[in-house]
Amino acid sequence: MKFFIMIFLSLILAYGSDKDCKSVDIMGTNELIFAADSLNLKRFATALDGCNAKDVYALRFKGSDLLDMAIEGNFAPIVQYLLEKYPRFSLDEHRIFKYVSKDSINYKDPEMIELLLNFGKFSINVTDAEGKTILHHIVYDPQIFEIKYVLSKGIDTTLKDNEGLDALSTAKKWLTFHQEMDAKHPWAETKKRIARVQKAIALIEDYNAQREKKMVDRCNRII
Repeated sequence: MKFFIMIFLSLILAYGSDKDCKSVDIMGTNELIFAADSLNLKRFATALDGCNAKDVYALRFKGSDLLDMAIEGNFAPIVQYLLEKYPRFSLDEHRIFKYVSKDSINYKDPEMIELLLNFGKFSINVTDAEGKTILHHIVYDPQIFEIKYVLSKGIDTTLKDNEGLDALSTAKKWLTFHQEMDAKHPWAETKKRIARVQKAIALIEDYNAQREKKMVDRCNRII
């Protein structure tokens, strides 16, 4: 998938100076010589300068717009450029939840997580249709930097999803699931995932304990 993303964005670089960006031919071209490492923000911005804004918003590849493709490809500088240059691109919770829900470490990048949360047009405690917060989504296969960053934003870990589970309970549920999978089909990657979930649980428990202590201290001062 990432290969095609690179092709898509590289083709935009190749043809972006055309006035009609929608004329980019995704597959019917032999311009595949543009390697992924040739993609950089300066060339990207220069290419898009020749495009009408409406065409930039209209670009699609397999149903995804340009911002989604940049997020999917972990091109954080380009994501930031698009958000600043083209205000109609909305970095809502749906895009962010989609990114953080990925269960592959190859798709998670600290710079991207920080960018999405800082530029995201949503409350840290926003929930999706299933009542899940961003933390509910992350704990399936958490990266520690994600957990720490979300907790640093002051997320409410007591919020429960439609199944009545808060983020900590969800993490423990996934821990049991991964442990059962490992017992049936031992795999090194599953063991690493188990270790990450265990670390996430410890961080959330410590976070909850600190918040509870602050509440108790505040009540004692009032009394």
